[in-house]
Amino acid sequence: MSLRVLILSADIGEGHNTAARALAQGLRRRGAVVHVDEHLESLSAAQRLALREGSRLLFRHAPWAFGAYYRLLLRSRTARALARASLVRFGARPMLRMIDRHRPDVIVSTYPATTVVLGELRRRGAVRAPVVATITDVTGLFFWAAPRIDLHLVSWRESIEEVLTIAPGSDVRHVAGLTDRVFQRPRSKREARTALGLAADRPVVVVSGGGWGVGDLAGAACAALAVPGAQVIVAAGRDPAVRARLERRIGAAAGLHVLGFTDRMSDLLAAADVLVHATGGVTCLEARLRGCPVVLYGFAVGHVRHNAVAMERLGLSLRARRPAELTAAIVRILQEPAPNARPCGALPSAANAVMTARALDLAPVPVRRAPSRVRGRVAVAALVGALVVAGFAQTAPGDAIADHARLHVHSVLVAPIR
Repeated sequence: MSLRVLILSADIGEGHNTAARALAQGLRRRGAVVHVDEHLESLSAAQRLALREGSRLLFRHAPWAFGAYYRLLLRSRTARALARASLVRFGARPMLRMIDRHRPDVIVSTYPATTVVLGELRRRGAVRAPVVATITDVTGLFFWAAPRIDLHLVSWRESIEEVLTIAPGSDVRHVAGLTDRVFQRPRSKREARTALGLAADRPVVVVSGGGWGVGDLAGAACAALAVPGAQVIVAAGRDPAVRARLERRIGAAAGLHVLGFTDRMSDLLAAADVLVHATGGVTCLEARLRGCPVVLYGFAVGHVRHNAVAMERLGLSLRARRPAELTAAIVRILQEPAPNARPCGALPSAANAVMTARALDLAPVPVRRAPSRVRGRVAVAALVGALVVAGFAQTAPGDAIADHARLHVHSVLVAPIR
C-alpha cells in the first residue's frame, strides 16, 4: 500500500509553496500518494484575510510594525507563548478536520505557523502520525522548529545547532530536495545567457523581492545599473502593480529588464554574476546551488533582517544597507573569482527522509486551562495587537482588511486559551 503524505503549506510569499511542490514531486516519484493543501484555506475568511493580506500589507505599508512585532517575539518568551497559543486556538480544529479527511501516514509542514499547531497537537496526542517540519530559513527558528515534531529537515547546515537548542534530542537532518529539481541539473553561465538572450561578455545582476515583490526594488535596480555595462534583470513578483510602479519609476533604462513572476529562476541564477535579494530564504539557497553570490538589500526588518545578519556573519552572503553600499558590493563581487556551484547531490534526499519518517514514542501531555495570570497576559497582548492593527489601518485608510484584522485580534486573543 502506498504511503499517504499530507503536505501543509501557505502562500505567504513563495518559498513555502516552492518547498511543498519540490517535496511533493520527489515523493510522487517514489510512489507516495501526496496531497498538498493550503493550511490557510481551512481557516475562516476573516482569519485568512488577517494572516495573508494582513501580512502582505504590513510588509508593504508598515514594515516598522512587523519589525517591532518580530523583535518582541525574538526577545520575549511570554510573547512567543501567547503567539503560539493564539495560533493553536484558531488553527487546531480546522487542522484536525483536514487531517481526518485525508488520514495521512505522514504529515509535513513547510510553514512555521502550521508547524506550531502540529507540534502542539502532537504534544497533546491528538495527532499520532509522524510530523515532519521543513526549515528553509537560516536562523530565527522559534516557530520553524518544535520539541514534539518527529523530524526536522533543514536546507542550511548552519541551522542545525539552533534547531537542537529549540528541540533537544530531535531528529534533525540537512537535506536536498526543498527546491525545484531543475537546480540539481548542471547549467553553464553561457548556456543560461544564450537561453535568456543576454550578452555573454557583460555582467548580469538579478534583483528579486520574492513572490510578493517586496523591498526597495527600484533602489536596487538603480544601484546595479550604476555598475558599468551591467545587464540588470528585476523579478518583481506576482503583483502586477509592483511591476508597473517599478517601470514608471525607472523607465526604459539601457540594460534593464523588468519581469513579473517567473518560472525561469534556475536560468536567471545560472546566468547571473550577482543576486540582489530582499527577503532571503529559498531564493538564496537556489543561488548557492547555482554558484551565484548574494547581496541582501532592501527589506531590513523582522526575520528578514535577522537572517541577513546571520548569513553575513556565516559568510553565506553580503549585506548592503544603502544603494551606494550595494553598488560597491556588486563591484567587489565582480572583481573576485566566481564561487563554485554547491551541488546538493551528496546530501540525503528530503523525500527519502519523509518516506522513512517514524513517530517518536511520546507520552501525551494533558491539556489544562490557562491560569488567570496567563489570561491576563492574553488580554494585554490583545490590546497591543489592537494598537498595532490600528497603526496599520492608518497606513491604508478605508481598507476593509484592517477592520477584519481588528475583529480577528479580538476574537482570537481575548478569549481564554484552552
